[in-house]
Amino acid sequence: MDIFIEILLFLIPCTIAIILITYLLKKYDEKFALKQQLEFEQKQKIRQELEEKIDKLTDGSLAMSPKEFMDMRNKRLYSAEYEEFYAHAKNFEGIYILHNIDKDKHYVGQSIRVLDRVNSHFTGKGNADVYFDYRSGDNFTIRMIALKNSGFSSLNKLEKDAILRYNAYTKGYNKTRGNG
Repeated sequence: MDIFIEILLFLIPCTIAIILITYLLKKYDEKFALKQQLEFEQKQKIRQELEEKIDKLTDGSLAMSPKEFMDMRNKRLYSAEYEEFYAHAKNFEGIYILHNIDKDKHYVGQSIRVLDRVNSHFTGKGNADVYFDYRSGDNFTIRMIALKNSGFSSLNKLEKDAILRYNAYTKGYNKTRGNG
């Protein structure tokens, strides 16, 4: 009987310790889960604000097809009513969003000369995947957003946020999440 009492005297504190540890771990897990939930909600709120900001800029920009873009560029470059340098004078610092309508894929890029850079993608001197799909007959739209008056302080931040907004890295043509 003495051995039985000794075993009980040993097991009771162990059982109490296990119950206490389990309780504390559960409380820790609840606090951790709550912290994770709050962080998730904060990230979602920031992402929603970012998407709204990018959408507002995008909605305010003109969407054009590559053909319309090339016609605009050719008119500016070679039309008798414009001097040849006109297109270069109208280049601007900003980002561009190329949307493959058929595959619902995006490419977001930045440049200090956006018109020249967009042109390069549709003449084989830009993203090879974009050019291949374009030459294969996929339909694209082009949107361009100037850095000036965008509310962003740098091209890197504007590009990075647009890449995130359009999932251009995870589901699009971008090979990186952006610069910076």
